[in-house]
Amino acid sequence: MLVAYSNTVKNKFKVKGERKIFTSSGGPFRRINGKLIKDKKEIKKNVVPPVFFLELDGKPQAVKLRFSPPLRILRIILLALIILFLPVIIALFLNGFDFERLELGGSAVWFCIVVIIVPVFLIKRYRIELYENPWIYIIKENGKEKRYRTKSKITITKEDARSIGRLFYVPWGCLATWAIIIIFCMMCYLTAFGFD
Repeated sequence: MLVAYSNTVKNKFKVKGERKIFTSSGGPFRRINGKLIKDKKEIKKNVVPPVFFLELDGKPQAVKLRFSPPLRILRIILLALIILFLPVIIALFLNGFDFERLELGGSAVWFCIVVIIVPVFLIKRYRIELYENPWIYIIKENGKEKRYRTKSKITITKEDARSIGRLFYVPWGCLATWAIIIIFCMMCYLTAFGFD
C-alpha cells in the first residue's frame, strides 16, 4: 500500500558529493570549525572485565571467571610433555640419569603413537575443560581476588572397581592389557640400557 501511493520517482537516494564518509580505522575524529579532522593517536579505552554473581557456599558472591590463566595453560602443556616423554623419564630413573646410555630408539613406537594421540587428547579433553569449568575468582570488598576451589573427592564405586578388574583378569581384555604393560616395560628398559 505504501509503495502504491508514494512518490518514489522524485526521491533520490544517494550520498551527496560534498559530504565525506569517514571510517573508524586509525585515530578518532574531532569537529573543528565545522570540519571533521582525524587525530593521529588512538584513544585507549579501558575495558572493565565483566563481574558475575554466583551462589557459592549458600550466598551470592561477586566472581570473575577465567578460562585460560597462564598457570592452567602451563599445567596442560607440562602434562602433555610428561605423557610424550614418559618412557624416557622412567628410563632415566632406571639407569640413574645416565644420559649417555639413553637410547631414544627404544621409545620410537611410543613416540609414533603418542605424537598423534596427545594433540587430539588436548584438543578434545582440555579445550572442552577450559570452557566448561572456568576457574572462579571471588572478588573481595577490597578488590582482591581469591580463587574458589570446589571440594571434590575422588570416589571409586564398586562398578568402577569391577570394570578395572575386568581389564586385568577377564580373558581377551586382560590379554591386551598385559601385552600393553609388557611392551611398555620393554620400551622403558630398551630406552634406559639400549639394544646391546
